Amino acid sequence: MDELLHSEQPDIVLCQETKLDCHISSSELFPVDFTIFPKDRNNSRGGVCIAANRNLQEAHCPDLEVSDLEAIWAQVHTRHHNPVYICSVYRPSDKGPDYIELLRQLLEVLQLYNWSLTWQMVFNTKKCHILSILRKRDRPTITYTLGTEKLSVVESYPYLAVTVSSDL
Repeated sequence: MDELLHSEQPDIVLCQETKLDCHISSSELFPVDFTIFPKDRNNSRGGVCIAANRNLQEAHCPDLEVSDLEAIWAQVHTRHHNPVYICSVYRPSDKGPDYIELLRQLLEVLQLYNWSLTWQMVFNTKKCHILSILRKRDRPTITYTLGTEKLSVVESYPYLAVTVSSDL
């Protein structure tokens, strides 16, 4: 890894199956001029991480993380553009399509948030709700945010005189 970092000189590196914990220092894998954002699994196997060059303005985004999704998020500010959100995600082989659906839903909320920043339009988060329609009976516990505001999760919601429910 050290040789690759020195030859290619990337600004951002996304890693999976990392196993960065208190026993393994991030300086063993990355040069000191990188900020490391790790997220390890609770068991003895790997995790995910984002390594960003300290020359960038970067920040960890824990409000975008979902407990059931093995992913970590960072926000990078560039000189002339809106912030860029970066995610390192790993899908274990025993997880089905619903696992990726969690990521897709999160990306949709993030897309709305970026749109609101671009057009300088503020959403009224008290009127914004999350209604997930999934085939699974056991729904993952997810906290959605729009910026820094948490969105409420509902089982049904009236829309144009029709009530849409999560079980259809």
